[in-house]
Amino acid sequence: AASSPQLPFDPWATCLFGLLERQNVLQQCPSAVAQAWPICFTRLNALYSVIDPTPVSDNRASLLRSSAPTKKVPTESQKDSYLRLWRNQVACAMRLVPQIPSVAVRCASPDLSLSLQDQSDSRSLSDSLDNIPSNVFGPEGIVTRFTLPLSYGRKEARQKRLGSSPDSLNADRSDKSAMGSASPQALYKLVVPLLRCEVVDVRDAAVNALGLINHDALKDLMEELVVYIREAVDCKQENMRRRRRRDALRLQVVRVLEKIAENGTFGVSTCVLERDTMSLHPTFVLYISGAMGYLTSETDKDNLSIREVKAHFCNFIRKMIKNFPLEACATLLSRVLKRNLFNLFAAWCGSFSKPLGYTMQSDHT
Repeated sequence: AASSPQLPFDPWATCLFGLLERQNVLQQCPSAVAQAWPICFTRLNALYSVIDPTPVSDNRASLLRSSAPTKKVPTESQKDSYLRLWRNQVACAMRLVPQIPSVAVRCASPDLSLSLQDQSDSRSLSDSLDNIPSNVFGPEGIVTRFTLPLSYGRKEARQKRLGSSPDSLNADRSDKSAMGSASPQALYKLVVPLLRCEVVDVRDAAVNALGLINHDALKDLMEELVVYIREAVDCKQENMRRRRRRDALRLQVVRVLEKIAENGTFGVSTCVLERDTMSLHPTFVLYISGAMGYLTSETDKDNLSIREVKAHFCNFIRKMIKNFPLEACATLLSRVLKRNLFNLFAAWCGSFSKPLGYTMQSDHT
């Protein structure tokens, strides 16, 4: 496509991403992946400030500007080399990014420092309450005397010692900073909005990286993309400027989905199919149905962006179906959706659709 020019061959990237295939490093060396992820995220985050396509302009007074250290601006050749490096780094990060852990909801206590020892103490207290002798109760059933387990006193003293220790506070802060410094959410918040970027090289780097997402993190990525998918399939009337921006977003979204399907990620991810019906997840059905409705109602025959969307959409459907075994294709899509897809693609075939009863003109394809 015209929007994704062919990049020069990069042997280092080819070797790297060959190693990062699912059956290689990702599956065989989980400890190496866990250690490489925060390093890769830190480096790409630091390099992004150099290739940032939207630098913040400094409009402060000259007196304030003179007091700040001047930042060295890289040359165009340096920016190009940095951008190639960042392209590989962000793609590598998408291969390494872990799944966002699910949050366990606990109603026992607002204290976040609950542990197994606390639970055992609670059980010992419950057992002690159940075994209260009858002579402990007063005339109205009120407990007049009762001795708590000694573990409660020890636990409170232990918590006071740990809470008052500077080492424990520093360790707690370091643990929180380490967890927040390289988070999957931060990676998605950085890369996904670049689908709207007007700098072609940066936008293509984001599309390439998102298309390389690993199968464990696909669910998290789709949760970030669902807002963009809903906007892409929206067919409301708007002015020419907004329409062009929406068409550009439609093109980038379908390119991402096509690349994910090209890498076979849909077939190995657990979030793609519904467990009960073994059909596609509603998010994918929403996109396919919405894209069909938009492309069917589109009447601009000379819009190059729409033609690219059509081509990538066809490739996305074809490659996605190949991700699954033949027996799974029976329940992948509903019968109505299959028929509508067939009719839509047949209408784009020009003269080749005549045996199917379609007589569409060639300029509609």
